[in-house]
Amino acid sequence: MGKALTTGIVVICAVFYSLIFLVAGSPAAFAVIIVLGLLFYCSRTSLRMVIFWCLFCLVFFGIVGNLFPPLNFLTKLHEIFVVVIFFRIIKAYASDPKKFFYVRPIFGLSFIFVLFSVVSWLYNRSSAVGLFYFLYSYLKFFIIFIAAAILLSEDDINFLMKSILNFIIIQVAIQLVQMGTYGHGRILVGPEINLWEDSACGTFGHYGAHELGHFMLIMFFWTSMCYFTYKTRNWLGWSFVAFTSFFLAFAEQDYIILALFFFCLIFIFKVRSFGYRVGMVVATGLLLLVLSSYGFQPWGRYVELFSNHRKVSSSGKVEGYHTAFKILNQSGDRWVVGTGPGSYCSGAAFKVEGKFFKQYIEWKIKNILSTTDYLWSSFTAILVEVGLLGYAIYFSIFLYIFSILLKGWSYIRRGFGDKNDYAVIFPALFVLGYLFFLSLLSDVLEWSVVIFPAILLCALACKACFRYRSKTNA
Repeated sequence: MGKALTTGIVVICAVFYSLIFLVAGSPAAFAVIIVLGLLFYCSRTSLRMVIFWCLFCLVFFGIVGNLFPPLNFLTKLHEIFVVVIFFRIIKAYASDPKKFFYVRPIFGLSFIFVLFSVVSWLYNRSSAVGLFYFLYSYLKFFIIFIAAAILLSEDDINFLMKSILNFIIIQVAIQLVQMGTYGHGRILVGPEINLWEDSACGTFGHYGAHELGHFMLIMFFWTSMCYFTYKTRNWLGWSFVAFTSFFLAFAEQDYIILALFFFCLIFIFKVRSFGYRVGMVVATGLLLLVLSSYGFQPWGRYVELFSNHRKVSSSGKVEGYHTAFKILNQSGDRWVVGTGPGSYCSGAAFKVEGKFFKQYIEWKIKNILSTTDYLWSSFTAILVEVGLLGYAIYFSIFLYIFSILLKGWSYIRRGFGDKNDYAVIFPALFVLGYLFFLSLLSDVLEWSVVIFPAILLCALACKACFRYRSKTNA
Protein backbone atom coordinates (compact mmCIF):
# COMPACT_ATOMS: atom_id res chain seq x y z
CA MET A 1 0.00 0.00 0.00
CA GLY A 2 2.83 2.37 0.88
CA LYS A 3 4.58 1.82 -2.45
CA ALA A 4 1.35 2.28 -4.41
CA LEU A 5 0.65 5.52 -2.57
CA THR A 6 4.17 6.79 -3.24
CA THR A 7 3.85 5.93 -6.94
CA GLY A 8 0.55 7.78 -7.11
CA ILE A 9 2.10 10.83 -5.47
CA VAL A 10 4.97 10.76 -7.98
CA VAL A 11 2.54 10.67 -10.94
CA ILE A 12 0.39 13.47 -9.56
CA CYS A 13 3.45 15.59 -8.75
CA ALA A 14 4.87 14.98 -12.23
CA VAL A 15 1.68 16.19 -13.93
CA PHE A 16 1.36 19.18 -11.60
CA TYR A 17 5.01 20.11 -12.05
CA SER A 18 4.74 19.84 -15.83
CA LEU A 19 1.79 22.24 -15.94
CA ILE A 20 3.63 24.77 -13.80
CA PHE A 21 6.78 24.37 -15.90
CA LEU A 22 4.96 24.81 -19.22
CA VAL A 23 2.64 27.65 -18.17
CA ALA A 24 4.33 29.68 -15.46
CA GLY A 25 7.97 29.23 -16.46
CA SER A 26 11.10 28.04 -14.74
CA PRO A 27 11.08 30.10 -11.49
CA ALA A 28 7.64 28.85 -10.53
CA ALA A 29 8.63 25.32 -11.51
CA PHE A 30 11.57 25.36 -9.15
CA ALA A 31 9.35 26.68 -6.36
CA VAL A 32 7.08 23.69 -6.95
CA ILE A 33 10.10 21.37 -6.87
CA ILE A 34 10.99 22.66 -3.40
CA VAL A 35 7.43 22.07 -2.18
CA LEU A 36 7.43 18.57 -3.60
CA GLY A 37 10.81 17.98 -2.02
CA LEU A 38 9.39 18.88 1.37
CA LEU A 39 6.55 16.42 0.82
CA PHE A 40 8.97 13.63 0.01
CA TYR A 41 11.06 14.70 2.99
CA CYS A 42 8.25 13.45 5.18
CA SER A 43 7.62 10.27 3.17
CA ARG A 44 8.91 6.80 3.99
CA THR A 45 10.39 6.14 0.56
CA SER A 46 13.92 4.75 0.96
CA LEU A 47 16.78 6.96 -0.15
CA ARG A 48 18.03 4.18 -2.42
CA MET A 49 14.74 4.21 -4.34
CA VAL A 50 14.72 8.02 -4.52
CA ILE A 51 18.16 7.93 -6.16
CA PHE A 52 17.09 5.03 -8.39
CA TRP A 53 14.10 6.98 -9.74
CA CYS A 54 16.31 10.01 -10.21
CA LEU A 55 18.55 7.83 -12.37
CA PHE A 56 15.57 6.34 -14.20
CA CYS A 57 14.29 9.80 -15.12
CA LEU A 58 17.70 10.80 -16.42
CA VAL A 59 18.29 7.73 -18.56
CA PHE A 60 14.90 6.93 -20.06
CA PHE A 61 12.64 9.96 -20.20
CA GLY A 62 14.77 11.63 -22.87
CA ILE A 63 13.36 9.45 -25.62
CA VAL A 64 9.77 10.19 -24.56
CA GLY A 65 10.45 13.92 -24.56
CA ASN A 66 12.06 13.81 -28.00
CA LEU A 67 9.43 11.61 -29.64
CA PHE A 68 6.60 13.61 -28.02
CA PRO A 69 7.76 17.23 -27.47
CA PRO A 70 4.83 18.15 -25.15
CA LEU A 71 6.20 15.55 -22.72
CA ASN A 72 9.69 17.05 -22.72
CA PHE A 73 9.15 18.10 -19.10
CA LEU A 74 9.79 14.47 -18.11
CA THR A 75 13.51 15.03 -18.61
CA LYS A 76 13.34 17.56 -15.76
CA LEU A 77 11.70 15.29 -13.22
CA HIS A 78 15.06 14.23 -11.79
CA GLU A 79 15.31 17.72 -10.29
CA ILE A 80 12.52 16.82 -7.88
CA PHE A 81 14.50 13.85 -6.62
CA VAL A 82 17.69 15.88 -6.21
CA VAL A 83 15.80 18.27 -3.94
CA VAL A 84 14.38 15.27 -2.05
CA ILE A 85 17.92 13.96 -1.56
CA PHE A 86 19.01 17.36 -0.25
CA PHE A 87 16.23 17.44 2.34
CA ARG A 88 17.03 13.87 3.38
CA ILE A 89 20.62 14.96 4.07
CA ILE A 90 19.41 17.88 6.20
CA LYS A 91 17.11 15.55 8.13
CA ALA A 92 19.86 12.96 8.72
CA TYR A 93 22.40 15.63 9.73
CA ALA A 94 19.97 17.13 12.25
CA SER A 95 19.44 13.73 13.89
CA ASP A 96 23.07 12.52 13.88
CA PRO A 97 25.80 15.06 12.93
CA LYS A 98 28.62 12.66 13.87
CA LYS A 99 27.71 10.40 10.96
CA PHE A 100 28.91 13.14 8.58
CA PHE A 101 32.35 13.51 10.16
CA TYR A 102 34.35 12.62 7.04
CA VAL A 103 32.41 14.95 4.73
CA ARG A 104 32.33 18.00 6.97
CA PRO A 105 34.95 19.76 4.80
CA ILE A 106 32.58 19.31 1.85
CA PHE A 107 29.78 20.91 3.86
CA GLY A 108 32.05 23.78 4.87
CA LEU A 109 33.47 24.47 1.41
CA SER A 110 30.03 24.21 -0.18
CA PHE A 111 28.68 26.74 2.32
CA ILE A 112 31.56 29.12 1.56
CA PHE A 113 30.90 28.71 -2.17
CA VAL A 114 27.20 29.51 -1.65
CA LEU A 115 28.10 32.54 0.46
CA PHE A 116 30.59 33.77 -2.11
CA SER A 117 28.08 33.29 -4.94
CA VAL A 118 25.51 35.34 -3.01
CA VAL A 119 28.08 38.11 -2.53
CA SER A 120 28.81 38.05 -6.28
CA TRP A 121 25.08 38.15 -6.99
CA LEU A 122 24.53 41.16 -4.69
CA TYR A 123 27.60 43.00 -5.95
CA ASN A 124 26.70 42.58 -9.61
CA ARG A 125 22.91 42.79 -9.12
CA SER A 126 22.41 39.79 -11.36
CA SER A 127 19.29 37.65 -11.66
CA ALA A 128 18.01 35.93 -8.50
CA VAL A 129 16.72 33.07 -10.63
CA GLY A 130 20.17 32.85 -12.19
CA LEU A 131 21.73 32.54 -8.72
CA PHE A 132 19.36 29.71 -7.81
CA TYR A 133 19.99 27.78 -11.05
CA PHE A 134 23.73 28.35 -10.75
CA LEU A 135 23.94 26.94 -7.23
CA TYR A 136 21.64 24.02 -8.04
CA SER A 137 23.58 23.13 -11.21
CA TYR A 138 27.02 23.09 -9.61
CA LEU A 139 26.21 21.74 -6.14
CA LYS A 140 24.01 18.77 -7.10
CA PHE A 141 27.16 16.66 -7.58
CA PHE A 142 28.05 17.06 -3.90
CA ILE A 143 24.43 16.68 -2.71
CA ILE A 144 24.10 13.24 -4.31
CA PHE A 145 27.68 12.32 -3.35
CA ILE A 146 27.14 13.02 0.36
CA ALA A 147 23.83 11.14 0.36
CA ALA A 148 25.38 8.08 -1.31
CA ALA A 149 28.66 8.09 0.62
CA ILE A 150 27.11 8.57 4.06
CA LEU A 151 23.46 7.51 4.02
CA LEU A 152 23.58 4.51 1.67
CA SER A 153 25.25 1.17 2.31
CA GLU A 154 27.74 -0.36 -0.10
CA ASP A 155 25.06 -2.87 -1.10
CA ASP A 156 22.72 0.02 -1.96
CA ILE A 157 25.31 1.66 -4.21
CA ASN A 158 26.16 -1.67 -5.85
CA PHE A 159 22.44 -2.11 -6.57
CA LEU A 160 22.36 1.31 -8.27
CA MET A 161 25.53 0.62 -10.28
CA LYS A 162 24.16 -2.72 -11.44
CA SER A 163 20.95 -0.96 -12.42
CA ILE A 164 23.03 1.22 -14.71
CA LEU A 165 24.54 -1.91 -16.25
CA ASN A 166 21.05 -3.04 -17.19
CA PHE A 167 20.28 0.40 -18.59
CA ILE A 168 23.27 0.39 -20.94
CA ILE A 169 22.07 -2.75 -22.75
CA ILE A 170 18.91 -0.89 -23.76
CA GLN A 171 20.99 2.12 -24.82
CA VAL A 172 23.13 -0.05 -27.11
CA ALA A 173 20.04 -1.66 -28.67
CA ILE A 174 18.53 1.76 -29.44
CA GLN A 175 21.85 3.05 -30.77
CA LEU A 176 22.11 0.11 -33.18
CA VAL A 177 18.64 0.90 -34.53
CA GLN A 178 19.63 4.55 -34.94
CA MET A 179 22.83 3.65 -36.74
CA GLY A 180 21.04 1.10 -38.94
CA THR A 181 18.49 3.66 -40.10
CA TYR A 182 20.97 6.56 -40.26
CA GLY A 183 18.48 8.59 -38.28
CA HIS A 184 15.95 8.65 -41.13
CA GLY A 185 12.43 9.33 -39.93
CA ARG A 186 13.76 10.15 -36.45
CA ILE A 187 13.34 6.51 -35.40
CA LEU A 188 13.91 6.37 -31.65
CA VAL A 189 14.93 10.04 -31.50
CA GLY A 190 17.26 10.08 -34.51
CA PRO A 191 20.95 10.98 -35.04
CA GLU A 192 23.11 13.15 -32.84
CA ILE A 193 23.01 16.16 -35.18
CA ASN A 194 20.96 16.18 -38.38
CA LEU A 195 23.96 16.83 -40.60
CA TRP A 196 25.98 14.01 -39.04
CA GLU A 197 25.15 10.34 -39.29
CA ASP A 198 28.25 9.01 -37.53
CA SER A 199 26.91 8.98 -33.98
CA ALA A 200 23.88 7.70 -32.10
CA CYS A 201 22.40 9.23 -28.96
CA GLY A 202 20.34 6.37 -27.49
CA THR A 203 17.62 7.89 -25.29
CA PHE A 204 19.68 11.00 -24.55
CA GLY A 205 18.10 13.25 -27.21
CA HIS A 206 19.43 16.05 -29.40
CA TYR A 207 23.16 16.62 -28.81
CA GLY A 208 22.87 13.65 -26.46
CA ALA A 209 25.52 11.48 -28.12
CA HIS A 210 28.25 13.39 -26.32
CA GLU A 211 26.46 12.90 -23.00
CA LEU A 212 25.94 9.22 -23.73
CA GLY A 213 29.57 8.81 -24.80
CA HIS A 214 30.86 10.35 -21.56
CA PHE A 215 28.35 8.29 -19.55
CA MET A 216 29.49 5.04 -21.17
CA LEU A 217 33.18 5.83 -20.87
CA ILE A 218 32.76 6.24 -17.10
CA MET A 219 31.01 2.87 -16.99
CA PHE A 220 33.78 1.37 -19.10
CA PHE A 221 36.42 2.58 -16.63
CA TRP A 222 34.61 0.75 -13.84
CA THR A 223 33.68 -2.47 -15.68
CA SER A 224 37.11 -2.94 -17.27
CA MET A 225 38.83 -2.44 -13.91
CA CYS A 226 36.45 -5.04 -12.44
CA TYR A 227 37.44 -7.43 -15.23
CA PHE A 228 41.17 -6.93 -14.63
CA THR A 229 40.56 -7.44 -10.91
CA TYR A 230 38.18 -10.41 -10.90
CA LYS A 231 39.07 -11.99 -14.30
CA THR A 232 35.48 -13.13 -14.93
CA ARG A 233 33.62 -13.28 -18.24
CA ASN A 234 30.61 -11.31 -17.09
CA TRP A 235 32.73 -8.22 -16.38
CA LEU A 236 34.42 -8.63 -19.76
CA GLY A 237 30.96 -8.71 -21.34
CA TRP A 238 29.85 -5.56 -19.53
CA SER A 239 33.07 -3.83 -20.59
CA PHE A 240 32.40 -4.77 -24.20
CA VAL A 241 28.81 -3.45 -24.03
CA ALA A 242 29.92 -0.15 -22.48
CA PHE A 243 32.70 0.24 -25.05
CA THR A 244 30.31 -0.53 -27.94
CA SER A 245 27.90 2.16 -26.77
CA PHE A 246 30.76 4.62 -26.32
CA PHE A 247 32.02 3.89 -29.85
CA LEU A 248 28.56 4.34 -31.39
CA ALA A 249 28.10 7.62 -29.54
CA PHE A 250 31.27 9.00 -31.14
CA ALA A 251 32.29 11.34 -28.29
CA GLU A 252 35.22 12.97 -30.04
CA GLN A 253 37.49 14.29 -27.33
CA ASP A 254 37.36 11.09 -25.27
CA TYR A 255 39.57 8.88 -27.40
CA ILE A 256 42.81 10.09 -25.91
CA ILE A 257 41.41 9.62 -22.40
CA LEU A 258 40.26 6.10 -23.26
CA ALA A 259 43.65 5.08 -24.56
CA LEU A 260 45.38 6.70 -21.60
CA PHE A 261 43.23 4.58 -19.30
CA PHE A 262 44.27 1.43 -21.16
CA PHE A 263 47.92 2.19 -20.68
CA CYS A 264 47.38 3.09 -17.04
CA LEU A 265 45.98 -0.41 -16.57
CA ILE A 266 49.10 -1.83 -18.18
CA PHE A 267 51.14 0.42 -15.94
CA ILE A 268 49.40 -1.00 -12.85
CA PHE A 269 49.05 -4.68 -13.68
CA LYS A 270 51.81 -5.66 -16.09
CA VAL A 271 54.95 -3.55 -16.23
CA ARG A 272 57.51 -3.79 -13.43
CA SER A 273 60.50 -1.70 -14.50
CA PHE A 274 60.19 1.99 -13.58
CA GLY A 275 62.28 3.17 -16.53
CA TYR A 276 60.24 1.11 -18.93
CA ARG A 277 57.04 2.51 -17.45
CA VAL A 278 58.16 6.12 -17.97
CA GLY A 279 59.27 5.40 -21.53
CA MET A 280 55.98 3.70 -22.34
CA VAL A 281 53.94 6.56 -20.91
CA VAL A 282 55.86 9.18 -22.92
CA ALA A 283 55.74 7.16 -26.15
CA THR A 284 52.07 6.42 -25.61
CA GLY A 285 51.23 10.08 -25.04
CA LEU A 286 52.84 11.04 -28.37
CA LEU A 287 51.12 8.19 -30.18
CA LEU A 288 47.73 9.06 -28.73
CA LEU A 289 48.09 12.68 -29.74
CA VAL A 290 48.66 11.64 -33.35
CA LEU A 291 45.88 9.05 -33.36
CA SER A 292 43.31 11.28 -31.72
CA SER A 293 44.11 14.08 -34.17
CA TYR A 294 44.26 12.09 -37.39
CA GLY A 295 43.00 8.54 -37.04
CA PHE A 296 39.78 8.60 -35.10
CA GLN A 297 38.03 11.88 -35.91
CA PRO A 298 35.27 11.96 -38.56
CA TRP A 299 35.88 13.70 -41.88
CA GLY A 300 39.27 14.94 -40.86
CA ARG A 301 37.87 17.78 -38.75
CA TYR A 302 40.83 17.71 -36.43
CA VAL A 303 43.36 17.04 -39.18
CA GLU A 304 42.33 20.32 -40.74
CA LEU A 305 42.19 22.05 -37.38
CA PHE A 306 45.66 21.08 -36.17
CA SER A 307 47.31 21.60 -39.57
CA ASN A 308 46.29 25.26 -39.65
CA HIS A 309 47.29 27.38 -36.66
CA ARG A 310 44.85 30.11 -37.70
CA LYS A 311 41.96 27.69 -37.37
CA VAL A 312 43.18 26.73 -33.90
CA SER A 313 43.25 30.35 -32.76
CA SER A 314 39.81 31.00 -34.28
CA SER A 315 38.14 27.83 -32.97
CA GLY A 316 35.22 28.25 -30.63
CA LYS A 317 37.05 26.70 -27.70
CA VAL A 318 40.04 29.06 -27.91
CA GLU A 319 37.74 31.99 -28.62
CA GLY A 320 35.75 31.09 -25.52
CA TYR A 321 38.85 31.31 -23.35
CA HIS A 322 39.88 34.60 -24.94
CA THR A 323 36.40 36.02 -24.34
CA ALA A 324 36.41 34.89 -20.72
CA PHE A 325 39.72 36.60 -19.96
CA LYS A 326 38.60 39.66 -21.92
CA ILE A 327 35.53 40.03 -19.70
CA LEU A 328 37.55 39.53 -16.52
CA ASN A 329 40.20 42.05 -17.59
CA GLN A 330 37.61 44.77 -18.20
CA SER A 331 37.57 45.47 -14.46
CA GLY A 332 39.91 44.36 -11.70
CA ASP A 333 37.10 43.49 -9.30
CA ARG A 334 35.77 40.87 -11.73
CA TRP A 335 38.73 38.63 -10.99
CA VAL A 336 37.60 38.70 -7.36
CA VAL A 337 33.79 38.57 -7.46
CA GLY A 338 33.09 37.73 -11.10
CA THR A 339 30.24 39.09 -13.17
CA GLY A 340 27.46 37.43 -11.18
CA PRO A 341 25.88 33.95 -11.30
CA GLY A 342 23.92 33.40 -14.52
CA SER A 343 25.55 36.27 -16.40
CA TYR A 344 27.88 34.59 -18.92
CA CYS A 345 27.84 30.95 -20.10
CA SER A 346 26.56 28.69 -17.33
CA GLY A 347 23.33 26.78 -17.75
CA ALA A 348 21.75 29.49 -15.62
CA ALA A 349 22.88 32.13 -18.14
CA PHE A 350 21.16 30.19 -20.94
CA LYS A 351 17.92 30.21 -18.94
CA VAL A 352 17.88 33.82 -17.74
CA GLU A 353 19.81 35.25 -20.72
CA GLY A 354 22.38 37.11 -18.69
CA LYS A 355 24.09 40.31 -19.81
CA PHE A 356 27.29 38.78 -21.18
CA PHE A 357 25.45 35.74 -22.50
CA LYS A 358 23.49 37.94 -24.88
CA GLN A 359 26.61 39.85 -25.88
CA TYR A 360 29.02 36.97 -26.49
CA ILE A 361 27.19 33.62 -26.59
CA GLU A 362 23.58 33.78 -27.79
CA TRP A 363 24.18 34.92 -31.37
CA LYS A 364 26.89 32.28 -31.94
CA ILE A 365 24.94 29.23 -30.79
CA LYS A 366 23.50 28.54 -34.25
CA ASN A 367 27.01 28.05 -35.64
CA ILE A 368 27.88 25.27 -33.19
CA LEU A 369 28.76 22.02 -35.03
CA SER A 370 31.19 20.31 -32.69
CA THR A 371 32.53 20.42 -29.15
CA THR A 372 35.51 22.35 -30.52
CA ASP A 373 33.05 25.13 -31.40
CA TYR A 374 31.69 25.49 -27.85
CA LEU A 375 32.43 28.90 -26.39
CA TRP A 376 31.35 27.71 -22.97
CA SER A 377 32.64 25.27 -20.38
CA SER A 378 32.26 24.65 -16.67
CA PHE A 379 35.69 26.21 -16.15
CA THR A 380 34.92 29.49 -17.94
CA ALA A 381 31.39 29.66 -16.49
CA ILE A 382 32.51 29.45 -12.85
CA LEU A 383 35.64 31.53 -13.39
CA VAL A 384 33.81 34.42 -15.06
CA GLU A 385 30.57 34.37 -13.07
CA VAL A 386 32.02 34.10 -9.53
CA GLY A 387 35.65 35.01 -10.11
CA LEU A 388 38.96 33.29 -9.53
CA LEU A 389 38.39 32.87 -5.79
CA GLY A 390 34.97 31.32 -6.35
CA TYR A 391 36.45 28.88 -8.84
CA ALA A 392 39.22 27.96 -6.39
CA ILE A 393 36.69 27.32 -3.61
CA TYR A 394 34.52 25.16 -5.85
CA PHE A 395 37.26 22.93 -7.22
CA SER A 396 38.88 22.58 -3.82
CA ILE A 397 35.86 20.37 -2.97
CA PHE A 398 36.82 18.04 -5.82
CA LEU A 399 40.42 18.14 -4.64
CA TYR A 400 39.31 17.08 -1.17
CA ILE A 401 37.42 14.08 -2.60
CA PHE A 402 40.44 13.28 -4.77
CA SER A 403 42.70 13.37 -1.70
CA ILE A 404 40.41 10.89 0.10
CA LEU A 405 40.60 8.50 -2.86
CA LEU A 406 44.35 8.97 -3.22
CA LYS A 407 44.89 8.07 0.41
CA GLY A 408 42.66 5.03 -0.02
CA TRP A 409 44.69 3.97 -3.05
CA SER A 410 47.87 4.25 -0.98
CA TYR A 411 46.30 1.91 1.62
CA ILE A 412 45.56 -0.62 -1.11
CA ARG A 413 49.08 -0.44 -2.57
CA ARG A 414 50.40 -1.24 0.91
CA GLY A 415 48.34 -4.42 1.05
CA PHE A 416 45.23 -3.28 2.89
CA GLY A 417 41.73 -3.79 1.58
CA ASP A 418 40.32 -6.44 -0.75
CA LYS A 419 39.54 -6.90 -4.44
CA ASN A 420 36.24 -5.05 -4.15
CA ASP A 421 38.01 -1.88 -3.04
CA TYR A 422 40.75 -2.33 -5.63
CA ALA A 423 38.12 -2.44 -8.39
CA VAL A 424 36.51 0.90 -7.49
CA ILE A 425 39.15 3.23 -6.05
CA PHE A 426 41.41 3.43 -9.11
CA PRO A 427 38.58 4.05 -11.63
CA ALA A 428 37.09 6.61 -9.21
CA LEU A 429 40.40 8.49 -9.21
CA PHE A 430 40.53 8.33 -13.00
CA VAL A 431 36.92 9.48 -13.34
CA LEU A 432 37.53 12.58 -11.21
CA GLY A 433 40.48 13.48 -13.42
CA TYR A 434 38.33 12.81 -16.47
CA LEU A 435 35.59 15.14 -15.22
CA PHE A 436 38.15 17.88 -14.65
CA PHE A 437 39.39 17.40 -18.23
CA LEU A 438 35.84 17.63 -19.59
CA SER A 439 35.09 20.69 -17.45
CA LEU A 440 37.73 22.57 -19.43
CA LEU A 441 36.02 21.67 -22.73
CA SER A 442 32.28 21.72 -22.00
CA ASP A 443 29.67 22.33 -19.32
CA VAL A 444 29.79 18.68 -18.25
CA LEU A 445 29.41 19.43 -14.54
CA GLU A 446 25.85 20.53 -15.27
CA TRP A 447 24.97 17.32 -17.14
CA SER A 448 23.23 15.29 -14.45
CA VAL A 449 23.14 12.14 -16.54
CA VAL A 450 26.94 12.18 -17.00
CA ILE A 451 27.92 12.97 -13.43
CA PHE A 452 25.47 10.46 -11.95
CA PRO A 453 27.54 7.27 -12.49
CA ALA A 454 30.66 9.22 -11.53
CA ILE A 455 29.06 10.24 -8.23
CA LEU A 456 28.05 6.68 -7.36
CA LEU A 457 31.48 5.31 -8.24
CA CYS A 458 33.27 7.97 -6.17
CA ALA A 459 30.87 7.44 -3.26
CA LEU A 460 31.45 3.68 -3.31
CA ALA A 461 35.21 4.20 -3.37
CA CYS A 462 35.09 6.81 -0.59
CA LYS A 463 33.12 4.46 1.65
CA ALA A 464 36.05 2.04 1.44
CA CYS A 465 38.46 4.88 2.20
CA PHE A 466 36.40 5.94 5.24
CA ARG A 467 36.55 2.34 6.44
CA TYR A 468 40.36 2.36 6.25
CA ARG A 469 40.59 5.69 8.09
CA SER A 470 38.32 4.53 10.92
CA LYS A 471 40.42 1.39 11.33
CA THR A 472 43.68 3.32 11.49
CA ASN A 473 42.18 5.92 13.86
CA ALA A 474 40.96 3.15 16.11
